[in-house]
Amino acid sequence: MPLALVVLAMLHLLHVVVFFAMVTGDGSREDTWRTATGAAHGIMVPIALGSAWFVRRLRSHAARWSLVPPIYAALYMTFGAIITGLDQLAAATPIAYVITAIGLALFFRLRKRESVTVFGLGAVVMLIGVETWQLDPSLQTSVEMNCITTSVVAFLISRSNMRLHRQIWEDRRIILAQARTDSLTGVLTRGAFLTELQRIIAKGQGGAVALIDIDDLKTINDVGGHAAGDAAIVSVCEAVRGSVRSGDLVGRLGGDELAIFLPNADAQVAATVAERVRFTAERRGTTISVGIACSPRGEPADRWLARADQAMYRAKRGGRNRVKITSVAGVAAILL
Repeated sequence: MPLALVVLAMLHLLHVVVFFAMVTGDGSREDTWRTATGAAHGIMVPIALGSAWFVRRLRSHAARWSLVPPIYAALYMTFGAIITGLDQLAAATPIAYVITAIGLALFFRLRKRESVTVFGLGAVVMLIGVETWQLDPSLQTSVEMNCITTSVVAFLISRSNMRLHRQIWEDRRIILAQARTDSLTGVLTRGAFLTELQRIIAKGQGGAVALIDIDDLKTINDVGGHAAGDAAIVSVCEAVRGSVRSGDLVGRLGGDELAIFLPNADAQVAATVAERVRFTAERRGTTISVGIACSPRGEPADRWLARADQAMYRAKRGGRNRVKITSVAGVAAILL
């Protein structure tokens, strides 16, 4: 929007140059039209440039930014209506009003109440201007009806534009959610989990990572089919969700391997959560092996996950259905 306002300022300046170059000083209606139109555009030059600076500074304030589109739509709708009134000094044309109203309807996303206010304000200012400067009653009526019709059409376009924008954002939200969420379990996908983990590590936050592997999933698939295997994965995910703390991240890294990131958790907290998951999963009829790696802060994600993976495989080799913890120094412990 700042760039668009700068471009508009340059266009206003061009109008100033052209219209004042045409002023003859003969006192005719056409000369008054040239002078008034040039002056109106001249007023808009500093307004557009100042607005570009103001909008650039305001964009980081989401709550205040929501007020910008309707305010500037109302400003330019009023300007278009004034220019339409001034045009009646030279010709009975509604073109300035038509261009302004349709342009705002297409490029500004206005809510219903905002649309009514903007195009209603424009219509009122236009009627006053046309009544003031158009002396021919029949031409006056023609211009006014054309402008009122344009206001109605612009309102309908604005409403359609807003609905389309909302649908696009809703579709985008759904696509992003699907990209971040595993379709089977509802937890984060591998990519989303690793992205979040990297983001947290970049902030210097420590904690613990737990990797979970379902014991004998191949046997479950061979005996009960892939539906049974999927049911086992879903069951373990439900056990995880019911056992983790608020703020913990849960993701499916692939196949039957799940991951939990526990921010600011030490070995004791991580072991408590992991054991709760293991116990709940076992009660549901599925056993799991869990490997935990703790890190104070700053350790790369791949190294952190590798240590958790090593701990998880030690739990597998140690008899499965257990939790094994590896500290940052490589000291291992086992929880039965």
